[in-house]
Amino acid sequence: MEDYIKHTIWGEAETALPVAQGIHLVTTATHGGYVLSHHRIKVLKQLFPLATPYKGDERYWEEACDWVYVVMAFPQCFNDDQVQLATKQYQNSFYADGRLNKSTKGEK
Repeated sequence: MEDYIKHTIWGEAETALPVAQGIHLVTTATHGGYVLSHHRIKVLKQLFPLATPYKGDERYWEEACDWVYVVMAFPQCFNDDQVQLATKQYQNSFYADGRLNKSTKGEK
């Protein structure tokens, strides 16, 4: 397993579930989300050029807010319920411009 999957921006990985090649669902003691390979990042950024993960490092997409972009970019890797929920959330104004609303990040 790659070092960036074991040692995440959220802390040491307690679990790292491979979702598909280049996509891992990682949990830590306090947080988690999706960890992407460089190839997956490139594809996601082509589809959502304005999408920026909450913490800024494009390898790590938080479970609380950034996950929508991962599911929307790679729907074939997720179940129908996950894709439907991501699509619904993406269509809300919260995600409408391809990035999170700054107010959700604590920025004013």
